[in-house]
Amino acid sequence: MSNEIVYASAVGLARKIHDRETSSRAVVDVFLARIAQHNPAINAVVVLQADIARRRAEAADAARANGVSWGPLHGVPITVKDSFDVQGLPSTFGLAALGGNIAARDALTVERLQAAGAIVLGKTNVPPNLADWQTIHPVYGTTRNPWDVTRTPGGSSGGSAAALASGFSALEIGSDIGGSIRMPAHYCGVWGHKPSFGLVPGRGHAKPGSVAPSDITVYGPLARSAGDLALALDVMAGPDPEAGAGWRLDLDPPGPRLADRYRVALWADDPAFPVDASVSDALHAAADSLRRSGVDVDETARPAFDSRDAYEIYVHLLRAATSGRQSDADWDANIAAASGLDPADRSYRALFLRGNVLTHRDWVGFEQRRHGLIQAWRDFFSRYDAVLCPVASTPAFTLVGDTPKHARQVTVNGKDEPSANDYFWLGLASASYLPSTTAPIGVSGAGLPVGAQLIGRFGSDRTCMALAQHLERHHYGFAIPPLFRKAIL
Repeated sequence: MSNEIVYASAVGLARKIHDRETSSRAVVDVFLARIAQHNPAINAVVVLQADIARRRAEAADAARANGVSWGPLHGVPITVKDSFDVQGLPSTFGLAALGGNIAARDALTVERLQAAGAIVLGKTNVPPNLADWQTIHPVYGTTRNPWDVTRTPGGSSGGSAAALASGFSALEIGSDIGGSIRMPAHYCGVWGHKPSFGLVPGRGHAKPGSVAPSDITVYGPLARSAGDLALALDVMAGPDPEAGAGWRLDLDPPGPRLADRYRVALWADDPAFPVDASVSDALHAAADSLRRSGVDVDETARPAFDSRDAYEIYVHLLRAATSGRQSDADWDANIAAASGLDPADRSYRALFLRGNVLTHRDWVGFEQRRHGLIQAWRDFFSRYDAVLCPVASTPAFTLVGDTPKHARQVTVNGKDEPSANDYFWLGLASASYLPSTTAPIGVSGAGLPVGAQLIGRFGSDRTCMALAQHLERHHYGFAIPPLFRKAIL
C-alpha cells in the first residue's frame, strides 16, 4: 500500500475498513512501517506501542467479521500528544524529570476516542512545559517541519501536526492555551480545532499532583480534513462525568448551511500587528473563494475593541494562567525584574514579566477587561458568523534553538518584527474562550503552508468547522509535503 492509505482521511479509512476493502491490521502495519522508515527525519512520533496496536487491530477485525462496530473510528490508527495520558506510556510534558511519569489510566479524551474504535499507535513530541512554538524535547530531541526540515513544525502540538503531515497517523489530539493546536496546523498545512472553552474535558492532561483546570486551556483535534475534525470533536466533546453533572452539550446544529446564508468578516492585517503578504494574500484569495461560492464577506467589519488592548489583556491572562509552574527562584527573579520595568514599557517581555507575578487584585482587573472583549465579540457575532483571520504573521520560521521568545524576530514584508506579536492573532479567540478552526488555505512563494483561523461565537464550533469544510471543497485541500510525494510507504 502507498500514500493512498497513509494520507487517507480518518473517515475514509474507517469506511474502507467497514466495507472490508482492507483490514485494520493491514492499515496499522502500513502506518508502523511508514513511521519506521520516515520518522527518523522528522522525529514526530517519540513513543510507540506497536504490539498493543497490532493486537487491538486484530480484535477490531474480529469484531467486524462478527458484524460488531466499535464506533465511527473502528480500526483507525491515531497518535496522541505526549501530554495526554495513555495507560502504560509516559506523559513527560516536555520535561526530562517526568520521563518516569507512566500513566495508570487513559485521559478521558483518549478513552472516548478508543471507545469510538480508534487504535493508539503511540505518542508525539512536545516542547518543555508545552511552552514553545518549536518542539524541542530535552530527551526526545527536535521535531522538524515536513515541508522544510530546517523549520519549526510549531508547538506545543508540533509532533501532532508533523505526524499528520508526514502520514504517520490518521488523527491527532492537542491542547491549546497559546496557539498550541493552531500554530502547528498552520505551519504544517493541516486542520486543527480549538474548541469553545470547557467543551472538551481535560481530565488526564495534567502533571502529577495537578488537579485544578487551567484558565484558557482547551483540548481539541488535529486532522488532514475538516470532516475528520468534526467527527473527532463529536467523539471528544461533552461534560466530564466526574465534574459535569450540571450541564449538557448543546452546540449549534451540525450539517452544512447554504453558502449564501453565511456572513464572514475578513481581518487579514492590522496596523498594530502587521501580517506578511504571503499570509494576507492567501487570506484574500480564500475570502474571494468564499465570496464566489455565495458567502457574504465583509472586509471592514471589526469587533469594537482596540487591538493593542486586546493583545495586552491576553498576554497578562496567559502568563498568569501559567505562572504556577515557576520555581521559587524564578518567582523571586521575576518579581525583581518586573519591579524594575519602566511603567511605560509595553514590550512583550514587560507584559510577560508583569503577567507572571500578577497580583490577584490586578488579575481581577484584567478579568473585567476580558469580559469587555467577550461582550464586544457577542455584539459582533450578532451580525456575523465568523472572522477569517491569520493564525500568525508568517509561515513557519527557521528553528532558533533556545533563543528566548521575547528576543525572537520574524521577517514581515522585509522588516523584522517581534515573533510574540502573533499572540495578538491567537489571543482573539483564546482570551474570550471562543472556538477557532485552522484550515490550510495555500502555499507561500517559499513553498511553505499557510493557514487561516475561522473564529466564531462561543458554542459555534460546528459553524467554524463547516466553513473550513467549505474552504476545503471550494478553495484548498490537504497537500502532501514535497518530501513525501514520491514515497511508497
